[in-house]
Amino acid sequence: MPTSALDDLQQARTRLADITPGRRWCRDWTDAVDDCVRTLGASTVRSHGIAVAALGGHGRRELCPASDVDLLVVHDRASDDELSEVVRSVVTPLWDVGLKVGHAVRDVRAVLDSVDDIESATALLDVRVLLGDTDLGQRVRTETLRRIRRRPDAYLEALHAADLSRRARAGDAAEVLEPDLKNGAGGLRDVQSLRWAAAALV
Repeated sequence: MPTSALDDLQQARTRLADITPGRRWCRDWTDAVDDCVRTLGASTVRSHGIAVAALGGHGRRELCPASDVDLLVVHDRASDDELSEVVRSVVTPLWDVGLKVGHAVRDVRAVLDSVDDIESATALLDVRVLLGDTDLGQRVRTETLRRIRRRPDAYLEALHAADLSRRARAGDAAEVLEPDLKNGAGGLRDVQSLRWAAAALV
């Protein structure tokens, strides 16, 4: 039952509130959110033609206490009614319990057309299917990699430009009193950017 899934999520949040956040904390919270999403969508997400996937930090299993839950509903010719029901069954309940949920509903073509945008491309590199058509989710990641590797110079230039812009806004994480540990120079995003760059070259 959805209510039970939300109760379990709330209990996990209460239990983790007494634990100092760290890598294990992030994995445990991500697992709790994943389990909730799977239960909420079990009756509405088909095994063929629709997938619900985690993106970004959620996809990497790095949900922090204040992280957004980023979800992608990707489909292959599903109807508007089917997709609306997926959003109502999965996204709306998460909003109702106070989570910050970002979601997008896209068909496969629209998802892959977005790869030219560097933020979309890096998010898709971290895609992780939670429920539904796992082959569809794998197709998205495989095709994302293929398109990136077809024009690695353009991708790496866009990634470098995004990194420079981000560091200019956030400053140096090692040289300010209140550093931006995620976006500042030398912060977590720089580590992730190295991995995203490597994806174009493997």
